[in-house]
Amino acid sequence: MVNEAVLDSFEALNAWMVWAAERPSLADSRAFCREAVRSRAAGTAGPMLMLDAADGAMVGATGYPRVDWRVPAFEVGYWCRTGCTGRGYASEAAWALTRAAFDTLGARRVELRIDARNHPSIAVAERLGFELEGILRRDVRDHHGVLRDTRVYALIDPAGLVDPTAAAQPR
Repeated sequence: MVNEAVLDSFEALNAWMVWAAERPSLADSRAFCREAVRSRAAGTAGPMLMLDAADGAMVGATGYPRVDWRVPAFEVGYWCRTGCTGRGYASEAAWALTRAAFDTLGARRVELRIDARNHPSIAVAERLGFELEGILRRDVRDHHGVLRDTRVYALIDPAGLVDPTAAAQPR
């Protein structure tokens, strides 16, 4: 399921995700899944699959790629499978993880770090009420060796989080 979704979406993922430098083998995807299960069992922030509620098909993945328990602060990450974009899955996943970070995990800060050229992801952040705190210029080198800018969006008050299902598009 995971390998198929990543391979189906590889061109889009390759444009934005530093981890998508090469097409994963089935063994790579199995190792990823084993590590995700281990990290979840250990109580750390492992990745989670995004599944369609109607048919259980994998539509993407989400998780907390960066956690700082001293604050506590959480970065939310997500990607949608090609063919599943524009249906609200990313917004719903980012909303759910943000809500859980504040309500269950005691977050004082939740952030989204987005490649400055990734306009659909920027739209997700703004739709959910995240505020642009700044642009980190040339802060990350992508897998092509190109320096990229990162837009940092954050929420520090859960009251500012906008529920995307209130005006959701039909899937």
